[in-house]
Amino acid sequence: MGTVLGSVMGIVSFVALFVIVPVVAFYLLLDWDNMVARLDELLPREGAPTIRKLAHDIDDVLSGFMRGQGLVILILGTFYSISLAVVGLPFGIAIGVLAATLSFIPYVGVVVGGATAIGVALFSFWGQPFSIGAVVAVFAIGQIVEGNYLQPKIVGGHVGLHPVWLMLALSVFGTLFGFVGLLVAVPLSAALGVLVRFAAARYKESALYTGQEIPPQPAPPTLVEIVPAGTAEQKRNLALVSREMAIAAIKREELEEELRRRREIEAKAQEKAEKLERKTALD
Repeated sequence: MGTVLGSVMGIVSFVALFVIVPVVAFYLLLDWDNMVARLDELLPREGAPTIRKLAHDIDDVLSGFMRGQGLVILILGTFYSISLAVVGLPFGIAIGVLAATLSFIPYVGVVVGGATAIGVALFSFWGQPFSIGAVVAVFAIGQIVEGNYLQPKIVGGHVGLHPVWLMLALSVFGTLFGFVGLLVAVPLSAALGVLVRFAAARYKESALYTGQEIPPQPAPPTLVEIVPAGTAEQKRNLALVSREMAIAAIKREELEEELRRRREIEAKAQEKAEKLERKTALD
């Protein structure tokens, strides 16, 4: 009973994943700019430029990962499809495209595509060991080329990682986190690489690396001033007023931004209504 219940729950979770993920992704894409703007408002003002630069660099390497992975899929899809078509395997092009598309998940593409191709080859080329061996050789060559050249050179080059570090990341993340680790190894390593390069640049600018420590600023001289009673309290009140004015300015900017967004939404809605009216008039 427990096994059946576990299987049913697993199926429900799998279906829910495929239903929920597209909905969440849609709303994330729809409100992405607003979310980024809200997060940007929460950044500490002094460190905001540095945080923005790091986020921009991480975005660049993740975009490079996607472009590199797309190029790898294109190359593998072309190789598998042409090779299996030359061998004469039925549905060879479709199997090649399937194997290449799943290759973004390490080992899944070659396992699923290879098993499907070999199964079809056994039914189609029974008694022809040369043809079956040719199908096996196509996927063996594809896996070797992908693992030793395409992934390290193309994907690693796009994300700014040396092939050795890329293969090491796949091994470490795969060992620590299993299948999920293989999925996130390259993008996470690329993001960590950005942070490590930033830290290395700061280290090279520090006195620990240069050996030339900048002396601290001299302490200001202590002044003794005789002032009327209540001067310290007056300065404190002025500081509190300045703080309240700064907070009010920030809130005013937020209100102006919210008003601008509402005006844009209203303008778009009015534009759509006018288009609909013109279309109705033409009909």
